[in-house]
Order: sequence, then C-alpha cells, then structure tokens
Amino acid sequence: DIRTRKSDEILRYDSSDEVNAFYIQEERIWLDKATRAGLMLRLQAEQTMGKESTTLWYGNHQFDLLITNAFQMLYALEVYASACYDNTQLHIAAIKDLKTVEEIEAYDYRVGYPEKLHF
Repeated sequence: DIRTRKSDEILRYDSSDEVNAFYIQEERIWLDKATRAGLMLRLQAEQTMGKESTTLWYGNHQFDLLITNAFQMLYALEVYASACYDNTQLHIAAIKDLKTVEEIEAYDYRVGYPEKLHF
C-alpha cells in the first residue's frame, strides 16, 4: 500500500540524522528521549547537592556546562523534539487525505521541521 510505504518513509526521516540532531560548540550530536530523561535526573541530583557545573559526554567528546545552562539546553531540546514529532504526525495525517498515487508519491514530507538548535 502506497500510503503505508510513504508513512514508513516519513517515520524513517523523523528518526534520521536529518531531524535528530543539534549542536554543542559546533559538534553535531543527538540525545534520545531516555538519555534526556536520565540527564534531567542527573542535573537535578547535582544541583540539589550544590554543584554548579556538570559534564556531558558524547562519544569521546566532553562538554563542561553550567547546570542552569544544561537544564535550558535539555528543555529547548525537548521542545524541539516535540515540534518534530508534531510535524511528523501532520505529514502522516496529510498523506491519509491525499486521493491519488501521484499525490502521495509527490508529497514532500521534509518540510516544516524546526531549525536545528545550536548551543
């Protein structure tokens, strides 16, 4: 079914590096939802214990951040991820309303995603 294939394409795009990316100090990275949740817990614990800065590791890259800045980054990232999810769902809903195979095949699902975040 063409609609199912197009929906699968949209979901693959949504989970690709084209969507799932942001930048810290010009380094392109991505933190999945579970990692973001874990980092929130870590930051809360560190802040509660009186720490003012933290370290974020991504691969072999170390990013030293103020905890207040790290919280703002994670909040912004969560808003970005939610906006991407909403846009993906709009695309999936849109192809369900298209009438012809040609319309479905021509549908551009790469539009409407927010700009990548830079920290």
